[in-house]
Amino acid sequence: MISEYRYERLNEENIVDLLPLYFDAFREMRTLNEVKAKFNTSVFGVSNIALIAYDQNNKAAALYALFPVYIICQGKRVLAAQVGDLMTHSNHRRKGLFLELANRTHALALKVGIEMIFTIPYGENSSFQGFIEHLKFRKLYSLSEYEIKTNTLPIAAMSEKNSWLKIVYSKFAQVVISKYKHLTKFSERANIDKNIAEICKDEDFFTYKKHSNTYLIKIGETEFWFKIKKGTVMVGDIRNLDIEAVSHFVKEVKWLCFLLGIRVAQFDVAPNSVQNIALQSILKPSAFHYQVLVLNSTDKFSEDVSFCLGDLDSF
Repeated sequence: MISEYRYERLNEENIVDLLPLYFDAFREMRTLNEVKAKFNTSVFGVSNIALIAYDQNNKAAALYALFPVYIICQGKRVLAAQVGDLMTHSNHRRKGLFLELANRTHALALKVGIEMIFTIPYGENSSFQGFIEHLKFRKLYSLSEYEIKTNTLPIAAMSEKNSWLKIVYSKFAQVVISKYKHLTKFSERANIDKNIAEICKDEDFFTYKKHSNTYLIKIGETEFWFKIKKGTVMVGDIRNLDIEAVSHFVKEVKWLCFLLGIRVAQFDVAPNSVQNIALQSILKPSAFHYQVLVLNSTDKFSEDVSFCLGDLDSF
């Protein structure tokens, strides 16, 4: 029963209680510093927008978290937040903790001035249904997924087989990527359609994202933000990609993948984005896995909002 649990906002003292919860939920060992870095969203004005449910033994039973970001909407910065790192310990599932924590955390978000909550689940799974049916989120669209494939020795994927190879490959990749011009943020002239709202990827945003080991480089005139994960170039966002230049850009991405020993570069972009218009001029979407859901607390987001893979809290 819900009454068996007590609820506490995440803070500097209780954040350590999440470590066994992460392991139970994801079978991953997270360090305390990694978890602190992810929840330290102070560059966006607020941090620790999350609630923990504790059982009668004072053990963390579940977490519902929101990760704040700024969205540029009608020329102004608006505080929004993404649902992420939802966890319920295997001993406490199917007891209503998801909905109880969600409603309490959404109330906290409203109190601190968050004006929109969004989530980008993978596929129409049980979580997707819960957001729609019980929390009144609405689906905006599915991200269009594109793949650029390259014939090369898959050394990135091979390096995943043991920790020593991963360290060696990481150093190798850094040498390859160092040959490109690096940026600290997207340039002002690289903004997408001003009539479409988007997450503000300024210097504060990339300062926060330092914990996730991503790269922001220039390929020709195109600004290219990506990370290497499980032998794939996962593309967070691209700017200044014109239809006239897309063929050359694809060739350059293939060359980068060849040098890195990576066979696939994956893009996930909004159907209303200029990135999608450019990519679909020479490529066909391969999938539509990611679903974009939003929950508005004001009417400021009646216009389109453009999301991409780099907007996921896990990127």
